[in-house]
Amino acid sequence: MTNGPDMERTFSDQWSTRKGNIAFSIIMIWYATMATQVNIRFDDDLLTEIDAMAKVLHISRTEWIRIRLAQALQHDTLNLTEVIILEYSKGRISDDELNELLGKDAEDIRYIFQHVKRGKKDIIDLVEKGML
Repeated sequence: MTNGPDMERTFSDQWSTRKGNIAFSIIMIWYATMATQVNIRFDDDLLTEIDAMAKVLHISRTEWIRIRLAQALQHDTLNLTEVIILEYSKGRISDDELNELLGKDAEDIRYIFQHVKRGKKDIIDLVEKGML
């Protein structure tokens, strides 16, 4: 049986490992309660490519898929926002529809359009007066 500093170090190492395991377990329990699991099937070739990317990035397959889906959703959301703004600028979307679609951002869009219209009117006035 070992006594002295060796025993203390062993106990300390074991306690540190236990603390780490407890912290990891708490994080996993928290994460499990904050996320919804979804099952999905992938083509084998696609999954091979995903695994290669995840390996290069030193992350799990699941984490790589989660990150890429979040990026794709952000990209699609920005594209949709641009389309909504374009349709609003053409008068195809009303102020109420803009509010419904963009929420708090709708006011910023209206503000920008008011100033663009005012600037356009000022430029036309300057051209008509021969100042431009």
